[in-house]
Amino acid sequence: MKKNLKVTASNNQRRLDNYLFYQLPNIPKSKIYNMIRRGEIRVNSSRAKPSTRISTNDEIRIPPYLVNTKQHDNKRKYSTEIISNFRKSIIFENSNFLIVNKSSGISSHSGTKQNFGLIDIARSCIKAEDIDLCHRLDKDTSGCIVISKNKLFLSHFNKLLKQRLVGKTYIAILCGNLKKSFTINKSLSSTYVKQNKRSILSSYGKQAYSEFFPIKQYKNLTLTRVKISTGKLHQIRAHAFINGTPILNDKKYGYKIKEHGNFDEFRRLALHSQEINFFDKKGAEFAFTSTPDQAFQLFLDNFHQI
Repeated sequence: MKKNLKVTASNNQRRLDNYLFYQLPNIPKSKIYNMIRRGEIRVNSSRAKPSTRISTNDEIRIPPYLVNTKQHDNKRKYSTEIISNFRKSIIFENSNFLIVNKSSGISSHSGTKQNFGLIDIARSCIKAEDIDLCHRLDKDTSGCIVISKNKLFLSHFNKLLKQRLVGKTYIAILCGNLKKSFTINKSLSSTYVKQNKRSILSSYGKQAYSEFFPIKQYKNLTLTRVKISTGKLHQIRAHAFINGTPILNDKKYGYKIKEHGNFDEFRRLALHSQEINFFDKKGAEFAFTSTPDQAFQLFLDNFHQI
């Protein structure tokens, strides 16, 4: 690996941090951020911010001690079970993207507490040069997630997200009895509470819009359909908490066993990305649906017995 990276046309106007995450998959994201802030990583010999947009032919200076770091660990080995489960989770695939039904319990990307994420598995399985996440789902949220196979589609999808032209529908089990639909349009900003990152109400935050539609109720729980047009950190979870109806098993956002009940047979976060739809660059519409995992589906099937 060279000391400098030259930005190709396919990475034009990409954020510096996202570019480096892909180029340096073996380096923790926290370390990359620290190197940028300390000026160890520079763009055209100048200091930059993680959010800096890089351009074609820009020179990205990499610290000398990273020269021998493997740029892409595509040969990383995963168990047969992991590979098999990933391939089974693919709902759709073409030359530009694939749709995966992500399992609860696996992160979208690797982190300090996660050695690998969905995107790492995808890069080891899919034959394409530029495999990237188009958006993210929380570790414990399951369902539809879009993975790009080239930078042109990634750029197109990012534009759709900014224009709020990606339709996302979730199903969630909320604690409490919802009698009617409601909408929350509250700005959220991320912060750390007891070393855990979460979203809170903030007039200085970014707009987040969520619509909640009750489907059916049993005792103190309500199966709910949720539609969002924005995608902020923990948006649905935070908005459900703000409404006083936290998502079942979401201990980060208000769920307490003493208040809402203990369900030993169902311990995962009760949130699933059920549908996603969007248009490609040629104007063709794509719509995909994913089914919840066996544990979630069994809980739903026995909902009337709770």
